[in-house]
Amino acid sequence: MRVLLGPAHELHAGAHGSLRDAPPATVEYVSDMYSVRFLHPPRRTSPFSPLHDIAREEWVYFDHTIDRDIIHSSRLPVESECGWVVDADSLLSTLRAGTFLALGSADALRAGAIPEMDRLARARAMLRLYCSPRCARVIFWTERGRQELLAYVRSRGLAGSAALDHLEEKSHVVYPAVPAKAPQASPNGTVKILYTGRTFADKGGVVAAAVFCQLAEMRTTECQLSFVGPCPRALVGRLEASGVDVQHWLPRERYLKLLAETDVFFSPTSFESFGMALVEAIATGAAIVCSSGPGMEHIAELLVSGENALLISNELTLRARVAAFVEALDALIVNADLRRHLGHCNRRLTTHGRLSQTRRDEGLLAAYDAAMCVKVRKREDAGQTEKYELFEWRAETCHWETRRLACELGGRILL
Repeated sequence: MRVLLGPAHELHAGAHGSLRDAPPATVEYVSDMYSVRFLHPPRRTSPFSPLHDIAREEWVYFDHTIDRDIIHSSRLPVESECGWVVDADSLLSTLRAGTFLALGSADALRAGAIPEMDRLARARAMLRLYCSPRCARVIFWTERGRQELLAYVRSRGLAGSAALDHLEEKSHVVYPAVPAKAPQASPNGTVKILYTGRTFADKGGVVAAAVFCQLAEMRTTECQLSFVGPCPRALVGRLEASGVDVQHWLPRERYLKLLAETDVFFSPTSFESFGMALVEAIATGAAIVCSSGPGMEHIAELLVSGENALLISNELTLRARVAAFVEALDALIVNADLRRHLGHCNRRLTTHGRLSQTRRDEGLLAAYDAAMCVKVRKREDAGQTEKYELFEWRAETCHWETRRLACELGGRILL
């Protein structure tokens, strides 16, 4: 089965590349050039910009240069003559504001600068695209994400009962997964602890820096601390003076090598819609220390406290969170049995449990089979063009803007 995977500029395309790295046995993933198309009301002043303005509809159109059976899209609906599936960590944000390129409109949405009528008109129009008969499955990465979308559609009256039933019927949860790594030898000597974050503020960089500085003072020789991700210059000096290894970014091969040698993966993030970095760490058999509570409500779907991870609630004050993370990490430094227990449970989770490739592949293949059953007809129009204007970005522009925006956000790990 040849599955067209994209759009390639999306940070989450193919579940952060994990589908290409380890595809289901009967699937060949292929790529093609594409355009992202935006439908928007006519503007009398400044021209429309996908970076700052909310589009009424947006979708991806793939060129016809590659033979494919179906299309697997990340976040965006598809204009196509064949069946397609779409996956998303948070389809609700795409429905309301847009994808990664729509940072400006997302900010305006949060600030209340976009009228409610426009927000609902966009959500209703986008929902129509996802409810298309060509869309065989809407794949969610968490049950929480699935329930949030259905509750939003229901509470805002965005779809009739029949359409809502249809959407709910074709919405499924498929947890992303990566290959489980072979168990490492029992840790001896220095305990290696890794923090990583694509951005500094929302990935808990402030908390991680404070925790590492305290741990370095308490355990001068028992632990090796690595901080990977953007970090303000003043904090870099403090961390390095404490003996922490700071890397602003790492190529994927070097990052995975560092991860494979890690005993404890530390993630004090304030928000995560899923957390592929967590899944990659779990697959190595690392013990996990991470956030729970507000912004991380879905974590209970993935990890059991005391079995897979030590969880610290984001409801605590900053000072209390730092103290709790220090205590949790210190417990893992001195208690090798606890580290081994968490690591063993995590390897089992990624070999036979809900985060295993076997479970992932079963869900994906069921979605692909449903898409293969879609009858090929003349390509349906994706957008309603009456009274609206069409704006288009080719793949090259999307890639360039994504890289530029990532740099403005403080850099990112090349995962």
